[in-house]
Amino acid sequence: MRCFLLRGGHIVAVKELSTDLSDEDAIEQCRLIFENGLQYFNNSQYFDDFEVWKRARKIYQHSLDQGLLAYSSKRLCWP
Repeated sequence: MRCFLLRGGHIVAVKELSTDLSDEDAIEQCRLIFENGLQYFNNSQYFDDFEVWKRARKIYQHSLDQGLLAYSSKRLCWP
């Protein structure tokens, strides 16, 4: 599984996750990486979105609506 961290709709960092995680655990781990990005990446990057993927399947997409300054997230699953 992979956690993609995005800024402005572009991937700026990728973190490999364990393949043994459940979808929910992978989402939680990626959320923690998203919220604490500076601890995982030694630079001043900030992230405004993240996605969790298992191979070609998007498990979860999180985005921060910059206009409303509110979090919205939706779960996307495709077989």
